[in-house]
Amino acid sequence: MSALYNAAAMHHGAARVGAKVLWGASLDELLDEVRRVEHSPAGARILDVPCGGGFAFRGVRPGQDCRYVAADISPDMLDRASGRADRFGLSGLMEFTQADVTDLPFPDNTFDLVLTFNGLH
Repeated sequence: MSALYNAAAMHHGAARVGAKVLWGASLDELLDEVRRVEHSPAGARILDVPCGGGFAFRGVRPGQDCRYVAADISPDMLDRASGRADRFGLSGLMEFTQADVTDLPFPDNTFDLVLTFNGLH
């Protein structure tokens, strides 16, 4: 099931339909929000939870000066996200952590920005 979900989320045409049907949202609006990550100040600490297969990685620049933690409860999705980070040239920038969004293993105030796309459905 995660493979099917991931394929749909990463395929632009399928994601466009899914965004409209599932959330009543425009994929372009979601992608605009994702791209805001690239404008984070130097040294920003970013948590992406649940990261899924790396949907929000579209907003990260290779070599960006930030700490980017991609967290998901699913080991399969973390593997997919790690592969996507490699393909985007982001693997050295990212940390991958298995975590439940309802019980995060980070102290308060660890992150400057928390992303959550496609995780609340």
